[in-house]
Amino acid sequence: MPPAGATAMHARASTVRTSGLSAIAPLIASSAISAHTRSTSPLSLALIRALVLPTSIEGYARACEALAKGTDPDFGTIEAELLVVGGEEDYMSTREVISAICGAVKRARSVEMDKVGHWHAIEQPVKLARSEEHTSELQSPR
Repeated sequence: MPPAGATAMHARASTVRTSGLSAIAPLIASSAISAHTRSTSPLSLALIRALVLPTSIEGYARACEALAKGTDPDFGTIEAELLVVGGEEDYMSTREVISAICGAVKRARSVEMDKVGHWHAIEQPVKLARSEEHTSELQSPR
């Protein structure tokens, strides 16, 4: 994670500890979905908030801190077949991140979902479930 992202994760952990998850749930819901989902699916926003709010405050804060100081695994040691999914508007799993993972994993393929942010399973659940079937969308990195 870049330094700015790590700083943001530590700040989020602090906010959650002092103000609770309700202080950040709207941000989590709206910032990680696509513009299309935001404008066409208000229930998606409500579902994300409903998933976030009952989370343990300390558990969420510790997850933020772990993410902030986490390091990438040695992707080159992965021997399993891997499908890496990203959304067109996914700020966490960007094209560059996906390309790097697929470049390191011998049996990796990727799919980028149109009009999707980081909440793939909420924004396009059917398409995500069928992503293995959409071979025309899968790209081999090699």
